[in-house]
Amino acid sequence: KAADFIDVQFGHDKNFIGNGYRSLILSDIGKENLFLKFHTQVWRINYVNLFSELTDFEQGRTPKQRKKYSAFHYLNVNVIPGKLDVGVFENIVFARNDSNQQQGYEIGYLNPIIFYRAAEHSLNSTDNSIIGIDAKWNFAKGFSFYSQFLLDEFHKDELVNRTGSWVNKWAFQAGLKYLNVANINNLDLQIETNLVRPYVYTHLKTDQSWSHFGQPMAHPMGANFKEVLAIARYQPIPRLNIVAKYFNITHGGDSTLVGNTTHFGGNILADYTNRPKEDGIKIGDGITQVTNLIDLTISYQLYMRTFLDVRMVMRDSKIESTQQNAGTNLFIVGLRMNLAGQRFDY
Repeated sequence: KAADFIDVQFGHDKNFIGNGYRSLILSDIGKENLFLKFHTQVWRINYVNLFSELTDFEQGRTPKQRKKYSAFHYLNVNVIPGKLDVGVFENIVFARNDSNQQQGYEIGYLNPIIFYRAAEHSLNSTDNSIIGIDAKWNFAKGFSFYSQFLLDEFHKDELVNRTGSWVNKWAFQAGLKYLNVANINNLDLQIETNLVRPYVYTHLKTDQSWSHFGQPMAHPMGANFKEVLAIARYQPIPRLNIVAKYFNITHGGDSTLVGNTTHFGGNILADYTNRPKEDGIKIGDGITQVTNLIDLTISYQLYMRTFLDVRMVMRDSKIESTQQNAGTNLFIVGLRMNLAGQRFDY
């Protein structure tokens, strides 16, 4: 605790920004990374500075691992206490793997002030910049609406004219939570939808994509997908928890022919140069795959921090162009001590 209103964290862990099950900004689905975080709270204002060291991983490259970095700022204001929160954020992803560039963390990005695009320009920067907003509204007893909107690039004419240009790189989330459904204690419902346009989180320089160790830092599906999910949570007695989840995901994958791969914007680890067209691009373009997933978990606390888990996961995935189906069924029984369960929800 650096001061009465400033907390500091330094470590190797995951971080999460948002109010939903998923986050289109920063998620904890991937691998841990090294970070330094400052959390400042003054009046109704919460402000987060997060400086991270990430790993750019590429199979077949020598060396496979190279360092890259991010500078993340998040400003949240409690507009109406207990009712309405609104936040804005920016994130810069940068790598210095070119021999002509200064190696290590860019000192200019340690500037703690949000929206310093001017700092980027003063560095003659071509780094990957992402901005956006999020909000949460508690509008009735037990009800909460939340949302996120993210811009990876902004071209006003293309967006207003609705050309479907590849540069319209945006993502949107909307969700609803209902706590203590019908006055039944500890029965909670949640429904959420996520839309991510093709090529979001990607960059011309692949080592500056919003990723770490070959995994997305936001949604596990990367980009070029739409998702609807529903979750029911029930705790009938103090030691017993039941969680049921359903996911429907439509994702557009790359097309690979002999010696040539066309990138449709779903793989955020690829660059966007070999794209099929400039305009008329929509979510799900490419090799369209539809996935339905059901995840049921029953967890009983045997002792303090010791849980017995029984879990069933059913996943069915179909490629629309070939009508090929791939199904996976898992039945898991486990003893868990003070650990979170593994997630298979993508």
